[in-house]
Amino acid sequence: MAIDRTPRRTASDTLLDMPDETLLTMPGDTLMNMPGETLLDSPAAISAPFAHTCLNDEKSRTSNRFANRSNMSSSVTGGPSSTFAPTRPPRSDAATTLDMPAETVDEMGDSPYLSGSDITFVSADGATYQLHTDDVLGSGAQGTVVRATDESGAQFAAKISWTPRSAKDRMNRSAVLSFLRSLMTEHPLRERHFTQTHLMPIYATGQVRDEVAGIGETLYDVAIMPICDPSLGHRTDVTFEEIRTLILPQAAGGLHLLHENRIVHRDVKPKNLYMLDGSLVLGDYGISSVLDAGRDTGSTKIDRRTPGYSPHSSVVQRENDWYSLGYTIWTLYNGGHHPHQALIDADDLSSVLAGGRPVSFAAKEPAHESLGELIFGLTYAFAAGRLGYDDVVRWCEDPTAFHYADPVLDGTARPRTHRGYQFEGTEYFDRASLAGALCSQWQRAQRHLYTHALEEYFRNVGETDLAVALNDIVEMDKATIANHDLGLARAIALIDPTGPAFRWKGRSFELNGFAEFAETMGDEGALAFIASGAMSRWAQENDAEGTAIDVLRSVESDVKSQPEFVLSFCRQKFSNTPANFHGACSADECFEGISSSPAAFYELMGNPSIMHELAGFLAAIGLFSQAEMFDCTLGEGGTMARVGRLLVLFDEACGDKDAVRAFNARFGPMGHVTWMARNAALYEARSETARDLLARTTSVPDCSHAPVAQALDTLTSAEHAVLDVQAHMAESPYMARLGLTRENEDVFARNADAYFTANFYGHLVPRGYMREMANASASNPIAAAALMASHVNTPMKGLRSKATKAANDAVDRLRKEAAKQAEARTSDGRRAPMAIAAVGLTVLFILALAMIWPHLTMVLHVGNLEFNMGGFLSEPLASTSTLSVLAFAGFLAAACASMSYRIADIATLGRERSMGNATEQLAERVAQEAQEINAGLDAVTSMLVRGETQMPSTLDIDAHLRSCDSYTQGASRVRRGPCAVLFWAGAALSAVCIFALTVTWLPASAAIELGLQNFDPSVVQGIYLAAAVVAFAVAACWASRSKGIPGTCAMCLTPTAGVVAAYVIVLAVTIALFALALMLVIGILYAIFN
Repeated sequence: MAIDRTPRRTASDTLLDMPDETLLTMPGDTLMNMPGETLLDSPAAISAPFAHTCLNDEKSRTSNRFANRSNMSSSVTGGPSSTFAPTRPPRSDAATTLDMPAETVDEMGDSPYLSGSDITFVSADGATYQLHTDDVLGSGAQGTVVRATDESGAQFAAKISWTPRSAKDRMNRSAVLSFLRSLMTEHPLRERHFTQTHLMPIYATGQVRDEVAGIGETLYDVAIMPICDPSLGHRTDVTFEEIRTLILPQAAGGLHLLHENRIVHRDVKPKNLYMLDGSLVLGDYGISSVLDAGRDTGSTKIDRRTPGYSPHSSVVQRENDWYSLGYTIWTLYNGGHHPHQALIDADDLSSVLAGGRPVSFAAKEPAHESLGELIFGLTYAFAAGRLGYDDVVRWCEDPTAFHYADPVLDGTARPRTHRGYQFEGTEYFDRASLAGALCSQWQRAQRHLYTHALEEYFRNVGETDLAVALNDIVEMDKATIANHDLGLARAIALIDPTGPAFRWKGRSFELNGFAEFAETMGDEGALAFIASGAMSRWAQENDAEGTAIDVLRSVESDVKSQPEFVLSFCRQKFSNTPANFHGACSADECFEGISSSPAAFYELMGNPSIMHELAGFLAAIGLFSQAEMFDCTLGEGGTMARVGRLLVLFDEACGDKDAVRAFNARFGPMGHVTWMARNAALYEARSETARDLLARTTSVPDCSHAPVAQALDTLTSAEHAVLDVQAHMAESPYMARLGLTRENEDVFARNADAYFTANFYGHLVPRGYMREMANASASNPIAAAALMASHVNTPMKGLRSKATKAANDAVDRLRKEAAKQAEARTSDGRRAPMAIAAVGLTVLFILALAMIWPHLTMVLHVGNLEFNMGGFLSEPLASTSTLSVLAFAGFLAAACASMSYRIADIATLGRERSMGNATEQLAERVAQEAQEINAGLDAVTSMLVRGETQMPSTLDIDAHLRSCDSYTQGASRVRRGPCAVLFWAGAALSAVCIFALTVTWLPASAAIELGLQNFDPSVVQGIYLAAAVVAFAVAACWASRSKGIPGTCAMCLTPTAGVVAAYVIVLAVTIALFALALMLVIGILYAIFN
């Protein structure tokens, strides 16, 4: 697995966020111009502004850590190019792989991409050079060498190189270059110092910017050097004498000078040895390091090693340069062919790095045998027993007198300071076998480590740095102090760096073998290993890219909260086979597989273990942060929310986004909304409100091509209209069949598919939507059947139970209504004959009155009516004959209206009897329907089982009960209707006319009889009118409760009775007053005459 950071970064990006080879912005006068003795004396010294930049960049990188996790890919960068090629593909920022072998070689790097144009370079000391980037002299992992000219036209070689990511390694390079620059001024020979120091002259250093189309502007380090003859790496004719008299002594002298100044070259090989004016010079200081004062070893972030020339140790120490020089001399002696070239080509140097001698030294002459001994001494696997500068000088002085007993080839010999380590009864002499033994006896090995036994051993055999590292594990590192398993794993890796990447409780494996490791260790053991932090530590030590390290740290921190996700991710990512989810190796293949059957898709959504596995797969193919967040929120919001988040994730990951978006629109969390829009014809609106609701459901925009997140927002807003439609419909087809309606139920379903009877993960959706989903899942009939059973049939059982209860309640209501109707029929049955008799008597009375009426009016005064309403009418009101006719007509109308009440009561009695029978029959039918619904044998269930959608006829329970109410209120509605108006109008007309006929003669008669011819009749007529009104009002109050012939007669005649009473009262008062006056006169006369 390789780590690829995207997007591409330029020199303006943050310091710690950039790849190893990417040049970092560094002021030219900050590090390049620092005095050599200052940096050599204190490598930790660094300018305050530069340290501040590092701190800020570290914060920036940390803040963006989570966002960068998803940039994992499987690309691996190519090898180096020996010539400049402007058309080469863009350089990958990731040259380091997470599952790289133990030795990281410079061939895995990439030289800088240059524009091919001339660049003006001003060095740190102010000298100006023209860099001809189109004239490439050579290139390698650390830089590209181009031809350069100064202001006088003199030609030089300019090395343009990347700057290391680590601040310490940048400081190391600056210190080395400062030391080499100091030789140009402080050495007695000045620029010719190389004839004695045998180190490459450095004329100038600094930085330069170059801009390449498609990559951007980049800042590079530059070092100006002389143009040398081709390196010894091109020589195939090097002789023994050249090695003894020229190459070996001068190369050793250069290394010795570097070592005296605490500089380790770290990359000695034939291609880095050059000839300059007859002298050998050591060049290419791209990965050289400076040791801290008082220390013989150091560390670096640039752990680049050339296979075949570097030992197994990743520790920076002087002895490793002698190891490299030994193989360099051996290669030159072999005619430029590395003795282990076959092993290098096979990428299998494990036996060599472990201290073995798979290839013997083939001396061309017997006198050359001592060279083989020197080479074996220089390349001894253990640094403490390795030969050095003094041994090289001794051999150069007299090769024949030199002798070295190789402890590897001579089993009786041992290095001067090396003895075996006693572990569990066995003595181990090499690190590889000791590491294997420690791993196999894990618990005992922990005791050896944490009792300092291993530390003391390596201190005694001269491996001081290893002993210090082991001490740090036991006493300094908080993580290894708390976790002894991690501590032992770290110790074993330090003891045998050439072994497998991980050794854990008796098992050894590389990173891509984690899946097999997890199978043998079990979930608990695998999680314990991940939580230890061993994986991120290993990645960091092997200079993996920062994004990859962040991912591994996140995985380790997720062990407690998301163990299933962590295991799934690690098993799929770190395996010998590509990550796959049920055979799908990409996001598109995965989505195509799980979405081919919508029913199966939702079945997977409800399976937590499958969801963890899917999240792990998506994380393994490059969507780590998104998949981690998806897995973290699996328990939030229910299945539908989970589906929405997964579809958003697939929309981001898949190349075929239309497939994801079309599936989301049709079967996503809001799929029922689009189904309603497509099937609006299944609904019928029975009010203006309902029509508006249905119009809103059909106005949903097409979301089949919209991004999933946007489509979900749109459809969620449109779902409100769907819920409103549901609220205006019958609850289920059973309730519609029974005719039990809810308030505001004005949307009618034309068939059963339109009812919201499916419970889809807590959402009530139309049954037809689930049928459509099942039909689309024909490729998986089992999942389709399970979908219908769990989301459609099971909810229908609950609806049947509810409908059964509602039907039984309706039966009770019907039976109560039937009983009430029966009681009413019994009560009304007793008064039915009386009502018929009353109608008959009314008819007879009207006929009799019609015959005698003309004779009654003859006794009245014939002529015009003189009554003029107290003087208010200037003309007579009407003739006597007219009033007579009107009085009879009014009486006849009131009598007929009164009789209509009786006739309505008789009709109501008949209708109540018929309605009562219908109510009893309906109650029996509903009771039978309730039993059938409960047993699942009703018409609706039978229809659904047959797969039909046409609804059976309704029983209309609520409509029948409303009809019952209207029938029982029939009589009262008649009384409140036109008949009541006719009764009051006729009675009033008759009463007025009779009153008028009566008062035409009463006032005049009374006045004549009393002899008051001059008496004003209007006063008396006013009294008559008031009496008539009072009498009519009293009669109306009584007649309103009893309408019939008595009431009608009372209404018509009471005004006349009032007038007669008034006449009598007026007459009595008049007589009384007359008598009183008479008595008064008599009294006066009596008094006078007496």
